[in-house]
Amino acid sequence: MKTADFKDVPFFTKAKSTSYFCYQVAFQDQKPVRPEIITDFKRTMQHALDHHYCISFIPCPFDFNFESLLSHFKWCCKFLYFNFSETTMQFDILKRLKALAWSEQELYTLLTAISTHYEPYAYSLTRYSGEIKFALMKRENAEREPAFHQLIKRDKSCRERLIKYLQTLLASQHHQVPERIEITPTVIPSPQKYDASKYGYLKITDDLSAEKQKEVINHLFDLLKALFIKPYSLEEFSMIFRKNEAAAIELNLAQANPANLDAQKLHLLFRQLKDEKILIASWQLIREKLWVYNHAGELVNSVYQISKSKISTDKARQVYKLLNPVSELLP
Repeated sequence: MKTADFKDVPFFTKAKSTSYFCYQVAFQDQKPVRPEIITDFKRTMQHALDHHYCISFIPCPFDFNFESLLSHFKWCCKFLYFNFSETTMQFDILKRLKALAWSEQELYTLLTAISTHYEPYAYSLTRYSGEIKFALMKRENAEREPAFHQLIKRDKSCRERLIKYLQTLLASQHHQVPERIEITPTVIPSPQKYDASKYGYLKITDDLSAEKQKEVINHLFDLLKALFIKPYSLEEFSMIFRKNEAAAIELNLAQANPANLDAQKLHLLFRQLKDEKILIASWQLIREKLWVYNHAGELVNSVYQISKSKISTDKARQVYKLLNPVSELLP
């Protein structure tokens, strides 16, 4: 990133954000750490690591405890580096989460939030303005400090545990009769259920407006165009999301592409779109509309049927980051 990328951030905001470089966020009964003008980032990081304080590059706007973690879960996933101790994770978070006996829909909401925002401060330069935008510069500068990389490892470990635990709780729901949830349609519309077999094209959810559906298609076009075997236009590419009779788009994984997409990443990309109900399509239909070849000119079937457990966490993180602009469009 360059200084010019932040020329729209007011000078006073930059000065204040630089002085108060990061915040140690106390969880539950931890002793609050008063924000101070930081002159030794290494010392601050070490204190946070030693005492298990979470870290944020912007002020936390609420008292951080178990209840606020859940009620502001998306915010926490976006802007906090989780640094919980083993006992805090086990007894103050996971155990209490299980005791709530949440519904499948509620658990899925949490899982979607943390899967979409797999790492903090991974949004684009154009997503926010002011202090939140300038936090991207602070994150980049912090990466020069080795202690910060220890914090990143702890954050990933906490997120992995949360994801696996939420998946376990969701799996257990399939053996129970789910409780009925009373929802007022005028406040929170019940999610539409689609039968993917009804469509002969890759349907984008109607939960998104026509304009946002175009944004999804445009984003996928930009991600995949480097792999096109021939130069498809945006209009040709759009047809597989709109017309039953649209011809398949052909991709070649041997071609260099900025996102370093391979068979595993492509599988994760479409799995994430399906899991978030952005894309309404069966794997068979995806196979029919997107033909993926390797360097030998053979179809790569693993794009449609690979086991997610065989894909590295690092690749998953990269794909979640690639799809973040699309996930942000959801209501």
